[in-house]
Formats: sequence, C-alpha cells, structure tokens
Amino acid sequence: MATSAGLWPRGVPTYLNVSEAAVANLSQTLLVTQQQVLQGFDYSGIYLKASLIDVTILTMFFGLFTVLTAVAAYILSLKGLTQKSMAVMLAAIIAMWISTAAYWLATLLAAVETYSFMRSIMSQILARIDTLQDCVGSPSGSRLPFSACVAEQLTNLSDYSKAYATQQCTGTAALTVNVIIGDAIVWWRAWVLWKDHRLVLCTWVILLLATMMTGIIDTKDACMPEAALFSITSPFAPDTSEVSTIGSLFGADGWGIAAAMLSLLTNMVATLLIAYRAWEHRVLIMSHLKGCSTRSQVERTLALLVESGVLYCALWVIIVVYQFVALKLGESAFAYGFYYVMGGCLIPLIGMYPTLIIILCALDKSLHEKSHNDARMSSPRFAVPVGHAHLSGLSSVSSASADTEAREAPSGVKFKEHAKVETGETASLSLAALANLSQTLGNTESRVSHVSTYEASNLRASMISLALLTMFLGLFTVLTVVAAYMLFSKGIKRKATAIMLVAIIVMWLSTVAYWIVTLVAAVKAYIVLWDLTAQTLGQIRNMQTCLYSMTSTGATYGCSPQDLPTEFANTEVYAAEDCTGIVSLAINMVIGDSIVWWRAWVLWPDSRVVRWGGVSMIVLTTITGAMNVSYTCRAQQWIYLLNTFNIPGPSPENVGFRKGDAVSGVAWGTVFEMLSFLTNVIATTLIAYRVWEHRRIIASYLKGSSPRSQVERTLALLVESGLLYCVLWVFIMVYELGYVTPGLSQSAYSNGFYYVMSGCIVPLIGMYPTLIIIVCAVNKSLHEKSTEDNVPNQNASIVFNNASPSRRRGTLSELLSATSTYHDAVSEEVAGPS
Repeated sequence: MATSAGLWPRGVPTYLNVSEAAVANLSQTLLVTQQQVLQGFDYSGIYLKASLIDVTILTMFFGLFTVLTAVAAYILSLKGLTQKSMAVMLAAIIAMWISTAAYWLATLLAAVETYSFMRSIMSQILARIDTLQDCVGSPSGSRLPFSACVAEQLTNLSDYSKAYATQQCTGTAALTVNVIIGDAIVWWRAWVLWKDHRLVLCTWVILLLATMMTGIIDTKDACMPEAALFSITSPFAPDTSEVSTIGSLFGADGWGIAAAMLSLLTNMVATLLIAYRAWEHRVLIMSHLKGCSTRSQVERTLALLVESGVLYCALWVIIVVYQFVALKLGESAFAYGFYYVMGGCLIPLIGMYPTLIIILCALDKSLHEKSHNDARMSSPRFAVPVGHAHLSGLSSVSSASADTEAREAPSGVKFKEHAKVETGETASLSLAALANLSQTLGNTESRVSHVSTYEASNLRASMISLALLTMFLGLFTVLTVVAAYMLFSKGIKRKATAIMLVAIIVMWLSTVAYWIVTLVAAVKAYIVLWDLTAQTLGQIRNMQTCLYSMTSTGATYGCSPQDLPTEFANTEVYAAEDCTGIVSLAINMVIGDSIVWWRAWVLWPDSRVVRWGGVSMIVLTTITGAMNVSYTCRAQQWIYLLNTFNIPGPSPENVGFRKGDAVSGVAWGTVFEMLSFLTNVIATTLIAYRVWEHRRIIASYLKGSSPRSQVERTLALLVESGLLYCVLWVFIMVYELGYVTPGLSQSAYSNGFYYVMSGCIVPLIGMYPTLIIIVCAVNKSLHEKSTEDNVPNQNASIVFNNASPSRRRGTLSELLSATSTYHDAVSEEVAGPS
C-alpha cells in the first residue's frame, strides 16, 4: 500500500479527526458525481445512439428524395407549367420535399443538442472531481477543510427537452402534410377513373377531410409544450419509466392512431377502385402485353403493380401492425427494430412514392397512362397510396438517486442533506487511506478526461463523416440506378455501353464498401465510449467504498487505485476503414480519369500523342494508387489520443493521422493525387481547345436559341469540360498542403474540409462520370451527340444518340464531337463519332 509521503506536509498526525458532517458532505458529493456519470452513461446509451441511427437513415433517404424531387421537377418543367395539372403536381412535390427537409433539419439539430448535452455532462464531471481532489488533498492542522465539498444539483434536461419536442413536432407536421398530399393524389387518380360516380367523389372528400382533421389535431397535441415527458431513473435500480412524446408521428395518441387508420382505409379503397378498373380492361391489357418482348412485359407489369398501390398497401399494413405491437407489447424485438426504420424512413418514403410515380409516368413507363401522354398528361392519374402511422418514444434514460445509494451505505456513516450540518462526533482517518483516495480521484479524473477526449475527437468525427457519406451515397445510388436504367434501355450488347455499365457498378460497389466500414467504425467508437463511461462509473463506486471504509482506524480496503485502460479504440477496425477508404478512392479515381481521357481521345482520334499520353497518365496513376493502397493496408497504426480536454478541431493531429488514407497522405498518396489532378487538367484543356476551334460556330448555335436553352447548354458545357471537377481538385490540393505547412494544418479551412474529404470525396469522384453518362443519355450532352446512323462502326465511350444527317446546320454537339478527320469538311454538316 502506498504511503502518504509527498502528498501531505511533515508534522501532520498519522490520523486526522474529521467531523461526521464533513464525511457526509464528501459522500453526498460522491453520490451526486455518480449520479451525473449514470446520467451521462444512460444518455449516451439511449439518446445518442437513437439520434445517430435516426440521422444516418434519414439523411440517406432524404438524399434519395432530393434527387427524385429534382428529376421530377425537371421533367414537369419540360412538359410545360402552363397546364394547371402540371403546376399542381409540381407544387405538391415541392411541398412534400420542404416538409421532409424541415424534419431532417430538426432531427439534425436534435442530434447536435444531444451531443452538446453529453459534452456538458462530461465537463461537469471533470469539474466535480477537481473539487473532490481539492477537498481530500489539502489538509490543514487536525481538521480537513471540507467547505468546498458542496453537492450541486444535476444538469437540467429542459434544454434538450425543447430540442426533442421541436423535432417531434416538426416530424408530426411533416408526416401530416405528406400523408394528406399523397392521399389526395391517390383519390384524384381514382376519381378520374370514376368521373360519373358521385359516391366515389363524396367518399374521397369525406376520407380526406377526416384524415386532415385527425392529423391536424394529432400535430397540435405533439407540438404542445407539455408533450415531451422525461422521467429519469437508474438502470441499476428496480424502477424504469418510458420517455415519450404524446402524439408524436401519429403514435401514443388516439387522434394519431385514428389518422393512421383513416389513411390506410383511404389507400385501400382507392386501390380497390383502381384495381376494379384494371380488371375491366384485362383483355385489353393482355392484348397489349402479348405482342411485346419479355423485358417490356416485365416493365409494364411492374408499373401496373406500383400504380395500383398493392405493394404500398402491403407496406402500410406492416406499419399499422407495428403501431399496435408497440402499443400493446411494448419494446418487443419487432417494435424496437422497426422503430428506427420508421423514424428514419417514414416521412421521406411517403414523399418519394408519388414523386417516383410522376417520374415513371413522365418517362412513358406507365401502362395505365401511356395512351393519354400524346394528348396530355393528366395529373390525377398518378397512383399514390400513401400514409404511415408511427409510435414515437425512446427507451428510458435514467440515473441513480442519492436516496437509493444512501440506503446502501454502512450504518456507521450518517449522511446529511447538505454540508452545513455540524455535529460534535469525529472519526479517525488514516493518511494512507486519504492518499489512496486522492490517487484514485486522480486516476478517475484522467479516465474521464480520456472519455471526453475520445468522444470529442473520434465519436464526433465518425458521426459527421458518416452523416455526410450517407447523404452522398444516397445521391450516388440514385444516379447509378438512373444511369444503369438508361444504359439498359440503349442495349448492353454494344461493347462501349457494357463497359460504361460495368464501370458505374464497380464505382458504386466500392463506395458502398467504404460506407459499410465507416458505419462499423462509428459503431465501434460508440461502444468504446460506452465502455469507458462504464469504467468511470466503477471507479467512482470504488471511491465510495473507500470512503465508507475510512471510518475505521487504519482501514484502507477498497482504496487501491486502478490502472487506466490502454486501448481506447479498435485498431483493426480503423485500419480496415483506412484500407477500404483508400481502395475505394483509388478505384473511383482511376475509372473516372479513364472516362475523362476516353472522351478526350474521341475528340482527338488521330493524335498518337493524346492517345499514348492518356495511356501513360492512367498507368502512372494506377501504379502510384496501388503503391499507396499497399502502404495503407499494411500500416497498422493509430495516433494516441491527446490527454487534453479542449481540442481545437478534427485536424490530423487530433482525430488521428493515418498515413495514406483518404484524407492524409504520404509520398505515394501525394503523387497519386497530383497525377489525377494533372490528368483532368490536361484532358479538360484538350476538350477546351476543341471548343475554341469552333467558337464562331458555337456562337452561331447559341444565338438562335432561347434563353433557357442557352443556360442548359452552357451548364452542360461546363460540366462536360471538367471545369468544375478541376476546381474541386484545386481545393483538395490546397487541403493537402496542410500536411507540409504547419500554419495551414490548424486553420479553419483544414478543420472544415477534413469532413468533406472523409465523407464526400469518395462518392463525389464516382458521381462525376456517372452524371456525364446520364446527361449524354438524355440528349443533354453538347459534346458527344453522335451520328450513329451515318457511321455505325465507330465507338465512343459515352456516345448514345443519333444525329439526323438531313439537318440543315450541324448542332453544337455534332461540331464538338467531330474528329480531326472531318475538321476541314465541317461547314453545314458535321458528323461525330459513334
């Protein structure tokens, strides 16, 4: 047992007489400290986990919904907004997107508030332990000065309660808006098929008004200040209680359940009416499908299922079952797991379904509405059975009460309510016991400091990176699906089309792999924080046992300090994240650069310098990328966490300098990025030179166009020439200078751009070539529009369309895609490679 040498001044007696009130005061302070640690422990285990899962899932689906909204708005604008039906559909889509965006923003702010509240708890624990050390470690004469050992109240949950209530209020309002709009579209379409039946019209009006009224009342209940109910108990105590919000997302409230049931009834009745009309025309449908190819039959059958609402009603039934299971059976496995699915997917899914139907109809993929597209596009003909109910409520969060812990204390120590109580009784304390208690306090403070540092550096960075990566993966997923669909529609028997499809799929798979590993790393960071907090709780309990045993003369039992944990993270998980990140980055960069150079070579088919220069650049980029990948995947290193509390930001020195990963580089990584940057600069310069050669013809082409056409073509010119992509690489290279410039490494730019690099760079690099393929496939490419009917034997990687040879003047797309063979012959007619 360690002695008190070095901790106490000479001449102090071996045993000190301490008032019982002082011991009670110190015990009370320890109890409050333990209570705060329990609160932080449960808070991180319940709210932080729930917020992280909700934000992650909601961010991905909101990203998908954003892309679908943009596509639908673009298609509707092409159809012309002068028609009333088009304007109504556009307004409906925008209203659903705005409501979903408001809910996503409220959820994000609630997650930030959760994080801030946990930081506040950790800060208070550190301050409390500092006070305890001052109480124990500074004796004077024969009495200890316990005047500073005053127990304080716990942090109030009212601030977080407001943020959580705002989130639930916004979510319920967004759910009501999306459900009402979706149900209106469903019944509008059903009414178009039953125009001469007033009963259908009256039923539509009654059901829609009933759903609207119940939804509004439920929203009012969810937005009341007293709706957020917080009850705190301890997971180690026998009592627990639930944290819930009345009426949140149509749950835990009679009006909300009524709105959910009415929306379900609305979709079921509307779907039955539509299905009946489909049955009446079954002979016509079978006749239509009989003469089509197998793939056309599958496409039209799928459109029939989606538009009739059968699949969506089946999903709606599952949601209603979830509501009753959660209400009657509580936290069952089904209810507990499905809660996160509904909390993150419910609101955007309701808006995505009608938006997707609008896109399918506008692209002439609707079996029911195809016959009307030549004359008009009827807005009520979009089948949108929508609606969800949701039972809100998080699991209980709790902390221990001082009264519960007081009952566990030995009878020899009488705890008082406050330190102001004074008695004449005294107890003899061993200086060795006080020394061990002081050392235990020091170790506990160090442990809590590590918890706070770990949370500030790793968990925060993991959460932000995961949220950004999830959103951009959602955007990339939509672009990949759209590009794959368009390539399939063009036919994958062509070699160039098949290569493009494989390239897109490979880039998407590499990005998905990186997202999965990043998700696992974030979960590991959360688990480590949980373990560290639990160890801190055990350390404080040890201090309580030590305090109880100090009332006996010379007793030191339970006062032995514990060693700090040596592992603060799972090194293998972070190494796997590094390796997967750089592999995904290398794959996407090499494939993207190859597509860029393939496009440049199409414009310079007779130049051997361009051909072999491009091959050389791609080979060098591949070699340096492979060397960087090899170095990163073999490196099993992770920075030791700084034992400080106030960390300036997520710079490599604080978050972790992992050499060769996607956000920090060694020699091979720097060369790899420089070569990719140089590749895009040269390719863009070559393309720009072709643009300059035909400057007069371009001006003539734009002169006769409408203002909107000029904007569209100018934007396509910027995107396809790679100017924006090169600007992105300029920012990346400036960020990389932070590793060799000390002043730049701690700048606000480096700290902020770190998250862009870790969460956005991998999907962004894959999105650029995918977007180019989509632009070309929808006839918006200015450079690569081909003349396949004239020169069918030539292949270009991203050339999809046919230019008619009978046009009086060549288009800008044809002019820019012309090879040097035809350069002298271009006047009125220019042919491009195919």
